[in-house]
Amino acid sequence: MKKVSLSNNFILHPRFKERVKAIQNEVELPLVSLPLALDNDDQLRHAHGNLTIIGGLNRVHLDAHKGEEHFNEFTYLAYDESIDKFQALEGSGYLTCHSIILLDDNDYLASNCLSFAFYTRSRTLLAKNRTLRDARNDKTDKSVADEDGDSIESAFKRDYANERTQFILNNCPSNTVLLIDGPLIGNQMSDYTVELSQRLLNKSVIPIHVVKNSSSNLVTDNIQKLNGNFNSDMHWAFKYLSPGERTNFFLYQDPNNKNFAKVFCYIKPFEIAPQRVEMHPTTYQGRESLIENLMDTLYFFFIAQGNLKNPQVRPVAIAEMFARESKKMYNINKILRDAKIQPTMNQTRGFG
Repeated sequence: MKKVSLSNNFILHPRFKERVKAIQNEVELPLVSLPLALDNDDQLRHAHGNLTIIGGLNRVHLDAHKGEEHFNEFTYLAYDESIDKFQALEGSGYLTCHSIILLDDNDYLASNCLSFAFYTRSRTLLAKNRTLRDARNDKTDKSVADEDGDSIESAFKRDYANERTQFILNNCPSNTVLLIDGPLIGNQMSDYTVELSQRLLNKSVIPIHVVKNSSSNLVTDNIQKLNGNFNSDMHWAFKYLSPGERTNFFLYQDPNNKNFAKVFCYIKPFEIAPQRVEMHPTTYQGRESLIENLMDTLYFFFIAQGNLKNPQVRPVAIAEMFARESKKMYNINKILRDAKIQPTMNQTRGFG
């Protein structure tokens, strides 16, 4: 296997300092942030889309020993992010750290990027300060349209998706396997994530998405004998699988957009909630044997992480740790202490 390297660095977004400095005079932010669990909304609008069972409905036994052997055949990377939200009367600020790690022979090499932006619907503030981000509803941008009407979060997700794409493409070496936390397609960022998948394949990177929590019901809604018997696919997979097993693969295709498609399965590493593994069909097709071997390697990663209460693929868990710790490298709280402070009531009371 050819040696692959990753720039072990910390990147500050080029407009980070400018954006943070700008809010000192214009915005009254709280000192304490709220951790944001980014909701990529993987419960698709078209639950009754085209679902195909690949190879028949069955259980597949996973082999961690084989997974360890297959691990030595590739170089693995993982991506995750950590986001803090500062909610103020004038709008919301988001501190985001993107993290990608490479499993080296003896260590984890990490590349991290820290960014900050403040989003507001106020025309007055936007006119006074061009570093603030416009969160007014844009009816022409359907790619991240937020169904609950939160135009601030929609605007943030658009910027987040663009930042994530550029960060991953700039830092992910060719001829590798990349594990990405979060779904491939959903209602809000499908365009960005599917495009990222295709661009990674073009540079010989195999992107695999791992979904820890989901209310998706694609399987239970589309298979007659399961319909109405389970709350979600996760509920079904938990009952159906034994520890150390996965389901067969399924192929889903959006009825209105053939590019919004995925091949996925559910994995149950331990006697707790399963997780979903998914990829674009262009990743799966022609690599079927390789993908099956990768499922054993993912099982090996679950065991290597060894957390029975919160099971994760170990490289993704490490990327998450780097993202959280990297946010501490730039003392944004000190900057906020120097600014005027006027949080919302919910922020003060600790509610999101």
